[in-house]
Amino acid sequence: MRIVRLSCGILLFCLVMGGLWGNTVPLQAQIPLPTATPDEDGIIYAEVQVDDSLWAIANRSRIRLDELLRLNNMTEESIIRVGDLLIIGYLTPPATETPMPTVTPTLSPPTPTFTPHPLPETAVCLRAYVDVNQNGIHDLEEKLRPSVAFTIFTENAVVANYVTTGVSEPHCIHLEPGTYQITRSLTQDEHLTTEGNMAIVLHQGDMLDLAFGGYIGPTATPSNTPEPMSLTAAPESTPRLIGGKAITVTAVPAPEHEGDSEANGRASPILSTALSVLVVLMVAGVIFFVVRMRHG
Repeated sequence: MRIVRLSCGILLFCLVMGGLWGNTVPLQAQIPLPTATPDEDGIIYAEVQVDDSLWAIANRSRIRLDELLRLNNMTEESIIRVGDLLIIGYLTPPATETPMPTVTPTLSPPTPTFTPHPLPETAVCLRAYVDVNQNGIHDLEEKLRPSVAFTIFTENAVVANYVTTGVSEPHCIHLEPGTYQITRSLTQDEHLTTEGNMAIVLHQGDMLDLAFGGYIGPTATPSNTPEPMSLTAAPESTPRLIGGKAITVTAVPAPEHEGDSEANGRASPILSTALSVLVVLMVAGVIFFVVRMRHG
């Protein structure tokens, strides 16, 4: 009986001692570790403790080991010492409210000066002028002519219309590359010194400046100087580019000489006589052939 009591006492003692031993915690674990907080720059550090390792610091900071190594530019073989501060993350600082800029009143800008619009890439520029000296050239002292109506058209349709002001010319009109006819209006008693109808050919990037001259008054007295071959516009012909203008050249036929007329007059009766003889011979041949067939 005494032995049983002794055994029970020993068993009870073992159970009590085992429970106390299981509840004991190492001294290091009982010491609370410092909490990692960000500094003024938002960098979060973890301080190396006694018997600490990179694995333990990464596990305690809840980040991966490779992330810890990357943040501190280290490898797994790097040596750490107690008290070292290792970066375990960054804290984005809260956005500070930016004060609204103070609106400073500014003086009104100066009145903008007139800037001409850039000319279109492909265009024809039109102007009409009073050709005082009637030389077909727009001289500097010759004024622009207002109220002249221009029409630009193709073989299919009218493309543009413009009436001159006598101030804002030359007036440039944007056109697509192609072939066009340009004609201008003519007032009573007005005589043209340039072509009033022109055919032009525009290529990409062409800028044609066309000046149309004329004057009001009696027709100028022709001089003894031989007149140059006249140039007239013909829509059905192929225009050629002459002096920056595309116009159609049509030659005026030269008059016949008197000698040529007389020679032609003498040749006409001879030709008529020859044709008459030929006709008579042909008729006689036919009659002879018919008579022979009957008597044959």
